[in-house]
Amino acid sequence: MGLQDSLKLTDHETLLNLAHYRTNPRPSGCSVYVDDTHFIRNYDYHPNTYDGKINFFEPTDGGIASVGPVSRVTGRMDGINAYGLSLGYNFMNRKEPQDGFVCFIIGRFILELCKDIDDAKHLLRTLPHRGGFTYIIKDAEGNHTIAETSGRRVHFSEQNVCTNHYLNLEEENRRFLSESKKRYNIVEKIENPTKEELLNAFTSKNIGLFVDNYRSWAGTIHTVYYDSSDLSMDIRVGSGEFNHLSLQDFLDGQNDHKKIVSIIDTDLKFTNVDWD
Repeated sequence: MGLQDSLKLTDHETLLNLAHYRTNPRPSGCSVYVDDTHFIRNYDYHPNTYDGKINFFEPTDGGIASVGPVSRVTGRMDGINAYGLSLGYNFMNRKEPQDGFVCFIIGRFILELCKDIDDAKHLLRTLPHRGGFTYIIKDAEGNHTIAETSGRRVHFSEQNVCTNHYLNLEEENRRFLSESKKRYNIVEKIENPTKEELLNAFTSKNIGLFVDNYRSWAGTIHTVYYDSSDLSMDIRVGSGEFNHLSLQDFLDGQNDHKKIVSIIDTDLKFTNVDWD
């Protein structure tokens, strides 16, 4: 019996740790397409950082109701609120962080405090930002903005695509941008899409936006599509089928969702999930 069998190692682990063979993992990151009708996002990171929960939440202190994936218990990584405002964010850099709020709580602030793009712009100008993130926001009127933020500056634009590099705050960019630009170019080629075309583009492995490189912190954790017309979201975790969730049903007292069903091709655990 060899070391691989004795240690119960996978072929990949054996090549890496015993045969000392190195491969270049297929990198990835968060990708977003937004226009006056559509908002779709791939959230890519490591499963250990993922709460594995979706919250329907209606504040009792005057805030706006919303639904979205939870981040770090109290934060939101994307979502849609009762006014039809959708939100997501993409990582940009860790350069010279400042005292301020981090992305996932800013995401919740936007969902609970903002009715439209103007509200969101005002909030993002007012808040102190800890680090470099871009916030992609669309309201029920079809207006959208991509807010490039850092601890030093905030810039708004109306392009339809966002990956993991700044287009306007270029001095804030990381040095390694080739993979982010590659995904940007893939999404930028999308023209006048249907919802089905977007779902296919963001989930097909042969296109280049969806990857399952989870151990390299570069796997697609979830793909989500937000629809302002009926306050709904379609989400899948990893691969598998999409799950349709309705904020409107929740507000009407008809929501009975207890779980979503999806498939993620990894043995790594989510923060709050124990595999059977």
